[in-house]
Amino acid sequence: MQRIIAIVLAGSVSLSLAVAAHADQRMGDGPRGKGFPFDFVAMDADKDGKITKDEIAAFQAARFAEIDLDKDGKLSADELAAAHVKRAEEASKDRAAKMLERRDANKDGFLAADEMAPPEDRMARMFERLDADNDGAVSQQEMEKMRERMGNRHGEEHGKGHGEGHGKKRWME
Repeated sequence: MQRIIAIVLAGSVSLSLAVAAHADQRMGDGPRGKGFPFDFVAMDADKDGKITKDEIAAFQAARFAEIDLDKDGKLSADELAAAHVKRAEEASKDRAAKMLERRDANKDGFLAADEMAPPEDRMARMFERLDADNDGAVSQQEMEKMRERMGNRHGEEHGKGHGEGHGKKRWME
């Protein structure tokens, strides 16, 4: 009986962490963030600086309820998709705000074309790397070779987009 309880608890904690990772958009700069993949402060319901098993369970239940839009106690494909869309929208807004903060040189709240452009030296270095035959232009073949080199450097998943999580499990799997 204790073994069953331990297995159920371990599964519950795993699901809690996965759902919590989905819920926390404030960690780090990238889509996956930096550091531990959940919001400790949100999970620490009594604010004592510690997370108990009951707090983890309550946090998981709240996140599940948030995603369970029709409140039937089950997550449908549509509900999971809606959760993904919501998460992506929140992450996109956060990235846009950070980009605006970093690049808005005149602090007018907007990005002009010159503020969006990469620094000239960075653009020149990138172009030089792409222009393998130094003819002053980048051919499709040179672009493909660079893509292959990048794929070899970063593994086969590089260049296939970011939607599949580079072969790693996604947040609710």
